[in-house]
Amino acid sequence: MMNRLPTEWVDRIFMRLHGQVWAEELAGISPNRIKNALLHNYDYAPSCDQFKDQCKSTIEAHRDFVGLPRKFTAEEREANRKRLQTTLDSLNIKRLN
Repeated sequence: MMNRLPTEWVDRIFMRLHGQVWAEELAGISPNRIKNALLHNYDYAPSCDQFKDQCKSTIEAHRDFVGLPRKFTAEEREANRKRLQTTLDSLNIKRLN
């Protein structure tokens, strides 16, 4: 009779192999494209191929609107910038320029 591997070992082996495959498949894809694919609303966890396909999509595909309905005044832009900064500060997020 052959000794069986502990289930925990088998789980770790498959997790490592799965992670290695994804790492190899995503090598060379820019962080911005990966971030873009993470924004996609998947019905279920994507396969590696589905995720790579999303990496090829554009950020515009993930926007909720086509454009702003009107131009904002300088005062409105400044007020919005301040509100955004307040929100970012409360979340301890440094704003990127």
